[in-house]
Amino acid sequence: MYLDLSARYFKLPSEVSSSALGEPVITLEKVHLPVHYEDTQNSKPAVAWDFNLLSLNGYSPETGWVRIDTKKLASVHISSFEKRRSVQRKASKSKKAKKILAKYS
Repeated sequence: MYLDLSARYFKLPSEVSSSALGEPVITLEKVHLPVHYEDTQNSKPAVAWDFNLLSLNGYSPETGWVRIDTKKLASVHISSFEKRRSVQRKASKSKKAKKILAKYS
């Protein structure tokens, strides 16, 4: 699919330039177009966060980089997922496994 966001079809407000447009996000009902703009109020700078499977990284102009390690959390998630998948496979064949699955669901 091709979206033409040129000025002749898509009028931007005067305070937003085309360089401030982000990448479109397409859902079943809507197309979301992120628009970046300068904060005109004198508020505190925000922190930009990036969440990955193994870490939570943030950057603030005041404090610099912040990194939170989530490896242990990811390993707990993966091991519980593997255990549940194993029980679900066995639940189709065993009454005891069905009871265990019902107990922890």
